[in-house]
Amino acid sequence: MHLNKQISVVAIFLLTAVLVPVVVDPQPTSAGSLVRAVFQSPVGTPPSATSRPTATHPPPIGPNTGPPSADPNTATATPVPNPATPTKPPNSPTATPTKVPGSPTGMPTTTSTPTPSGEGLVLALEAPAELAPGTTAQGRIVASGIISPGMYAIQFKLEYDSTVFTLDNIEINPDFELNLLPGPGNVSDTTGELHVVASRQGRVPGLIGSQTIATFDLVAANAPGTASCRFKATKIASIDATLLNLARTQCPEVVVGDPDGAPEPTVTVEPTSTPTAEPTSTPTLEPTSTPTATPTSEPTGTPEPTVTPTTEPSPTPTPLPEESTVTGQVILAGRFNNNWSGAEVVIGELGATTVVSTTTDAEGNFAFEAMMPGQVSAIAADAGGYLSAVCSEPTVTAPETVLEKVTLVSGDVDDSDEVDIADATAIGAAFGRSGANLQADINLDNEVDVLDLVLVALNFGATGPTEWVCQPAPLAATN
Repeated sequence: MHLNKQISVVAIFLLTAVLVPVVVDPQPTSAGSLVRAVFQSPVGTPPSATSRPTATHPPPIGPNTGPPSADPNTATATPVPNPATPTKPPNSPTATPTKVPGSPTGMPTTTSTPTPSGEGLVLALEAPAELAPGTTAQGRIVASGIISPGMYAIQFKLEYDSTVFTLDNIEINPDFELNLLPGPGNVSDTTGELHVVASRQGRVPGLIGSQTIATFDLVAANAPGTASCRFKATKIASIDATLLNLARTQCPEVVVGDPDGAPEPTVTVEPTSTPTAEPTSTPTLEPTSTPTATPTSEPTGTPEPTVTPTTEPSPTPTPLPEESTVTGQVILAGRFNNNWSGAEVVIGELGATTVVSTTTDAEGNFAFEAMMPGQVSAIAADAGGYLSAVCSEPTVTAPETVLEKVTLVSGDVDDSDEVDIADATAIGAAFGRSGANLQADINLDNEVDVLDLVLVALNFGATGPTEWVCQPAPLAATN
């Protein structure tokens, strides 16, 4: 009995020791209280330093563990996302770049679209594809894809159907200062043709890139219709009087009136014919046959007695003056296939009757034989379509005198020793003619075209005779 009483007292004491702290302590200090404090604080606001929670791990959930206790007096720590740590959303795209073969590891690869290469030099008509009857729109002719050395001059003929539209207020690009067909003379609405022959002037650079050649008003007829067009005789030249390679021409159709049922615009492409360089025949010098003396056989006679000659003084021969050969070269800039033949070279007083002359061969070379040494008044060179050049008071020395080469200035069509508007007019008057011995055919390609115009425009305003420094200046005397 006494033993049972003692056991009861101990049990009551132990129960009191367990229950008293729960009832008496009004301030929660358990882990569950700290978790509730975190839930009550604003999102993103950290708890105070005095109530920093101790990191606890939630109990694992698995097949051998039951659900959390539903006892309301038991504080169970529920996992809470840390507001300072971003949570990865489900199925978010990866930020890791995909490695492409040939690219650096870990670097994103940028795919660039290649720029198409240019198709070359194109001459095109730009105009509206559709026009209402009786209306007016602006059109232009454009050359694109021009590369160095650039466009210095151009010629073409635009053929169009003048019953569907006509051209008015035509203006040529002012960069082409020399226009052979100014004003209304370059267009005919009767035949439906627009002619343009224009060039830059002087030693200026050629035009490159995309250039407007001409602008005009395109006037639609009062009745519906479809007009086609095409370019003919198109040539574009550089400053060195050579043709640029024209890839194609483009001339779309123009529809006037209701376009329903009208055919799709087509592009007429004019094949560009590249002139074939014809070889220049170089005259072949034929060797001069030198007669060979045939020995005459003398009959053998009876030997005569030897006579001892009497010694007489021999006369002293008078030395003949030594002769000289004078050679040089004349270059005719712009000539087709570098044919520099036909230039005339004269030694003597200009305008006098006692002169010696010769002409150059295909390479521009000339020679004077058996010239007396000494100083002459002048040596001059000239050719059709070029200004003359004069070397004053050169000295001829034996046995050979080699003169410095000279390049003649082109553009003097009328042989006035001046490159001016008269020469450009002569080109315009003969423009388009073909055949041999044409005075306006400066470059001797048997056709008067834009290349001959370039040879005038390039040296416009120059006068002759130009100076020909045929001998180097004498060296200064030294003490």
